[in-house]
Amino acid sequence: MFRTRSDRRTRRRGFTLIELLVVIAIIAILIGLLLPAVQKVRESAARLKCANNLKQLGLALHGYEAVNKNFPPGRAAYPLVVSAQGRILGYIEQDNVGRSLDVNLVPMYNSNPTTYPLTAGNYQASITPVKLFVCPSDPMNGLNPTAFATQPSGAVSTTDVYAGTNYVTCIGSGDGSTDNTGTWWGQYKTSDGMFGQTPVTIAGVIDGLSNTAAFSESTMGTGEPDSTGATPPTSAARQVLTLTGSTVTSDANCAAGGTWSNMRGAKWINGHYADANYNHHLLPNDTRWDCSNASHNPGQAAARSFHTGGVSVLLGDGSVRFVRNTIDAVTWRALATRAGGEVSGDY
Repeated sequence: MFRTRSDRRTRRRGFTLIELLVVIAIIAILIGLLLPAVQKVRESAARLKCANNLKQLGLALHGYEAVNKNFPPGRAAYPLVVSAQGRILGYIEQDNVGRSLDVNLVPMYNSNPTTYPLTAGNYQASITPVKLFVCPSDPMNGLNPTAFATQPSGAVSTTDVYAGTNYVTCIGSGDGSTDNTGTWWGQYKTSDGMFGQTPVTIAGVIDGLSNTAAFSESTMGTGEPDSTGATPPTSAARQVLTLTGSTVTSDANCAAGGTWSNMRGAKWINGHYADANYNHHLLPNDTRWDCSNASHNPGQAAARSFHTGGVSVLLGDGSVRFVRNTIDAVTWRALATRAGGEVSGDY
């Protein structure tokens, strides 16, 4: 049977293999061009959310100050080291957690449990995540899966992990303090920032609230086991070098390597450099690693983030600025002091 001319005209020609491959290649190119744009928009949204979290913390600080006539300390003397984050829970709609936490007691199990016992309330607070303390850009999402909490009995839980934070209080410039063992960088008791071991009033911020850092960002660790060596096993931004005994936190000692902790930022409740505090001795996202001494509690701890090019900083007046990694070191340290009288450069 013969096809008519009309039948032949209505037949549709299919794609050849070459044409199909060309179409697939074009689609792949378009996706390749689109993905970076989507990622950029996503990161921009995360950075905006991060800045908003810091603004909420700024409001909480001033709410606390209005009631107490001073800002919260970054901690009290060891072992009563509940962080400033723990002291403002009632001002960030975390009343239930705040009611269970006694800031005048130890935040975690310590080396002298007979004199300083850990209460059930403080233990429960330490393992309770606070959404406002988490930056959406950090892949750990506020919890380090291997930071198992030590219970009031002294037994390490196999299920409970400490709740972490990406927002840390500024202890100060991190300049050295000398005693009979040497020069310690970042001492709490001689801190020159808004959050040391002694509460600071608004009048005590002589440099002005708009010129003084209050909070910035911190990355959380990877959750890997602790290790030793001359260099960190993974990114320095997620590691803390831990010194012991009378080893001072000097630049030389901190550069030498040793024991590495992957528990960075794992405990919002703990007023310590490895967790809830930082200083301006190192630049934002510095390639040098953070360093602390658990025996004496000083250290070098940089502001760090997963944002491209810098970190968000909450100033004492409640405003938030994005500070580039390339900021001048003198300006960066001046921004950390509350009464240094420095003339801060542009940033």
